Amino acid sequence: MSSDSIERDDRRTATQDEVDTTTDPSRVSGRFLTDLFRVLEDRGLPASELLGDLPIVRGEHGEVTRAVEWDHFVEFMRRLSRAVGGPAELERCAARLGPMKPARALGSLAGLAASPRTLYRAAAGWALRRAMPAVETTVTRTPDGRIEIRAWIVEGQRACPELFHFAVGGAQAMPKVIGLGEAVVTAEIGEREARYRITVPPSPTLLARLGRIVRTLFSAGDVLRFLEAQQLELHAKNEALRRANAALEVSEQRYRALVDTAVDVLCEIDREGRVVYVSASIENLIGYAPEQVTGSHYRLWTPRHWHARIDELVETFFTLSAGRATQEVIRLHGADGDAVYAELTARTYDTREGDRRIVCILRDVTARDATKEAAEPTNASPNRSDATPHDLPEVVARALEETPSIDIAAQDDDPRPLEEEKEED
Repeated sequence: MSSDSIERDDRRTATQDEVDTTTDPSRVSGRFLTDLFRVLEDRGLPASELLGDLPIVRGEHGEVTRAVEWDHFVEFMRRLSRAVGGPAELERCAARLGPMKPARALGSLAGLAASPRTLYRAAAGWALRRAMPAVETTVTRTPDGRIEIRAWIVEGQRACPELFHFAVGGAQAMPKVIGLGEAVVTAEIGEREARYRITVPPSPTLLARLGRIVRTLFSAGDVLRFLEAQQLELHAKNEALRRANAALEVSEQRYRALVDTAVDVLCEIDREGRVVYVSASIENLIGYAPEQVTGSHYRLWTPRHWHARIDELVETFFTLSAGRATQEVIRLHGADGDAVYAELTARTYDTREGDRRIVCILRDVTARDATKEAAEPTNASPNRSDATPHDLPEVVARALEETPSIDIAAQDDDPRPLEEEKEED
């Protein structure tokens, strides 16, 4: 086989590893499951029968083509436990399976260090994290020289005690990859957590340690190919990250252009009442630039006699469940001193840190309210110039009713002549 074909095969393998390796706690690496299924089938346990109706996609050569959901992996482990006869048989089954591909690579690296503890630390802290991020571990050394591994399933993921039982057999067989015998493993296993205490057989002579290093040197080609694949995988992930960042930057620019050109105002308020963001259209609404409004308290932009009402509204908004919207009309200060009425539509959301915030959309309704007030009827009497000839009798009758009456009879009863009245005047 030519060197070019080997390079193409290595690149294709690295691409597949990049697809199957996962950092998502809700997924399990497809590469790990491919190796597991093949080892099971080599030992007479057909994985295809155990998979049944599980949505785990396999290629024509039996490889798992993508990362698998954690819940589906848990169900597979439960079926495997029932198939072999329970937790104890599952531990023995794992010990008989022998080292898988990741373990062989770790064996070569650990041979250079000639330390079983390094092997367990690499397996629990590096290989396991890449295969199933839902399981976290710590590795320590006890005062009596044993290795202690604590493993637990992260919150939000389904419990899988079958995996912890399976790991007992794996921990027993792990020293074999560096030329030692099986380890003695005692385990305390719960639904979501397990603790292992491992006694590793020592390498009694310096010759045994040297032999381990020699075997590692002869397998240096495997180590170099493994490291090359990891480098290619790292480059692929770096390129994917670069493209994601570029797409995010374009998306942010598009979002900001949409927000800044919108007629309505978009703003965000935190729990202390500070305006943490406001769009450029705020200047068209109240006459102040976004830089003047951002960072200030919302009370600064509302009349004093509206403070109590708006405080009550804001407190009500914060008590709403996240995502629920409500609508109110509020009054704001305009830079020219005029009142500005805005229709406020508010919705709450929770940040990644757990802080609740309000997102508001403000729409100017000042002109609408002014038109409404002008259209309302008044109690003023009609103008005389508006009266028609048909209204004249009614106008005359109304005028007579409003004119005070003159008491003529009372004037006739006065016996004094007109001249006397004048003299008295």
